[in-house]
Amino acid sequence: MKILIIDDDQLHLSSLETSLTVRGYECKSFLNPLSAIKAYGSEVYDAVITTVKILEISGEEVLESILKVNSEAKVILITGVDMSLDKAGIRRGIYAYFRKPIMMDELIAVLEKIEKTQYSINERDYQSGGRLTNKRREN
Repeated sequence: MKILIIDDDQLHLSSLETSLTVRGYECKSFLNPLSAIKAYGSEVYDAVITTVKILEISGEEVLESILKVNSEAKVILITGVDMSLDKAGIRRGIYAYFRKPIMMDELIAVLEKIEKTQYSINERDYQSGGRLTNKRREN
């Protein structure tokens, strides 16, 4: 599973990347959200993890940009401030919210759910002899 991670806090970014990498996830991390969005447009990622507050743009702006590239992107938002789960946010395309410090077991459970769902879709497509349609929009 390939994950794009965005955080302007180098320590948190490195810690999260290391924690996921040792668990077998392939991660690419960015301090700069604009660079991350550009990378997302040129590579395929199974999930995006981003903080809500970033220096250049907000996590919600990152979400909107990612969803323009792939309307079915799995975007996980992380916040360091008190923020209640709002169902409207989930409907806008946020797959999950986490509050810092992240409980790794909970994050892993969400990533496993994403991975299991994607595996099921790919397996069903393979068995039907069809080709999985990619929801990524061509620019």
